[in-house]
Amino acid sequence: MTEIYALDAGFPGAGRVLKELSKVFPKVKYEPLEQEWYKREKPDAAFLAAWHPNYPALMNVCPNTKFCLIWTSPPLQSEMVPQELEYLRKILYFLDTGKIHALWLGDKNWLPLIKKEGRKVFYAPYPVTLPTQRRTEMREKIENVSLFGPLHPRKNVLTQLIAAKMANVFVHVTDTRNLQANSLDSLAGATCVFHDWLSEPEYENLLLDHIDLGLQVSLRGAESFSFVCWDHISRGIPCLTSVDWAP
Repeated sequence: MTEIYALDAGFPGAGRVLKELSKVFPKVKYEPLEQEWYKREKPDAAFLAAWHPNYPALMNVCPNTKFCLIWTSPPLQSEMVPQELEYLRKILYFLDTGKIHALWLGDKNWLPLIKKEGRKVFYAPYPVTLPTQRRTEMREKIENVSLFGPLHPRKNVLTQLIAAKMANVFVHVTDTRNLQANSLDSLAGATCVFHDWLSEPEYENLLLDHIDLGLQVSLRGAESFSFVCWDHISRGIPCLTSVDWAP
């Protein structure tokens, strides 16, 4: 029987892709990529996501495993983070030398830049699962807007914050580890409500029960696929995003 794994190196966004993949395709076994993995019986195939410095060592101890690497960053983010472009160069080197069997692009805008004859490169939407609970009624008046996700400087949130200020609504944000809350609040003058990094049950509770969310605003170009947008839409919470980018 063919063994296929989705190995999570610990990146929250990329890890979500691997978790959803294993839920949609039960034959794909999700597991964290830990040290003991290098001593185990080697799988027939494995999915990896993003880039981790331990990947080359894993490929060396699993020479017969077919690896499919999922590149989760969009071009805009990679252009703003030179280190990501270096990671991509390494990925293409391992792809061209045969240690990576195929490259799965989460953003179709990469295709004309990366695909060439002989390279196994493809674009495909990420798999997603439907939540068990969802809202059945729309809010007549929007007072709370969510801007969930990592607020790195490379994520352009100024336009969203300014719009929230003009609309006089509360903006709920999470994961402010890379920005000081006070500086973010004063940056655009928006009224922000800050939440710590949330576990999945806490996040679910926040969306459905804890705050009366009326709208979610997604960041165009900041993600290859916005799971945050999907989490809202699939639960009956409207989402404002670009037409060509909606899930």
